[in-house]
Amino acid sequence: MNDWKELTKIGLLAVLTGTLVYGTFFKSSKSKERKRPQIGRSATTAPNPVQQQPAVGPNQFNAENAKFPANDASANKSQFANTSVNFETEEHDFGTVKQYTENDFVFTFKNTGDEPLLIENAQGSCGCTVPDYPKEPIMPGAEGVIKVKYSPGSQIGAQTKTVAITSNTEPRVRNLYIKANVIDAPDPAL
Repeated sequence: MNDWKELTKIGLLAVLTGTLVYGTFFKSSKSKERKRPQIGRSATTAPNPVQQQPAVGPNQFNAENAKFPANDASANKSQFANTSVNFETEEHDFGTVKQYTENDFVFTFKNTGDEPLLIENAQGSCGCTVPDYPKEPIMPGAEGVIKVKYSPGSQIGAQTKTVAITSNTEPRVRNLYIKANVIDAPDPAL
């Protein structure tokens, strides 16, 4: 019986020792940057997982820059030269519309600056508001359009939706607004 207890103690000590050795030597060496020659790739072009930075949200601290990313003014600037834009109207009221209908409006604008206008993105505030915007540059003095389709679906009552336009203007993001009073109507799919 004593031999069995002695073997159990030795086994437990071996497991504990193995765990400590693994944790001390192998885990810590994996976290350190090691330079290994890459077969078929140069060492300078190989990705280095240690150098990859985790995604940083707007309220997370970025230790590398020692500031919050949301306070970084360059994050709110376009990579293109600034210009200016003038919309004929920035708001459209559809008035009374029925549920399950498609309602279209075209926002017209003019590049009033000295540089080409580049609309980088147009995003509706929900899936019911879908913008279509020009992907090509709008030259100084030229006009363009942003088409917005509003499909209220089962929404009812007074609605206000936004389309956020991101471009190389100041401010970088400008909102267009659509409004509607949606009244009850039967779902044509039923």
